Amino acid sequence: MDELKEKETNVELIMGARKELADLRMKKAKMKASLWEEATGTVDQKKDYIRGETAEIDREIAYKEANIEYLYNKIDIIGDKLVFGDE
Repeated sequence: MDELKEKETNVELIMGARKELADLRMKKAKMKASLWEEATGTVDQKKDYIRGETAEIDREIAYKEANIEYLYNKIDIIGDKLVFGDE
């Protein structure tokens, strides 16, 4: 039954990562509003400035999304082991 415990742990990790993703997306949205005000230049220059300033958050979001995908894949493998055995 270790597989079931691991599967449960992965589901909990996914839930936590999804909450963190939501927080990061909210943080980014709030940042963008204030960054727009402080940016100067044309609209395209402002957009470039905002992309540069929020790049770290985008990186964190990409890592969290990749980790969630990895955990889902692990859950699939555990399910296969439960159905077909450990071979």
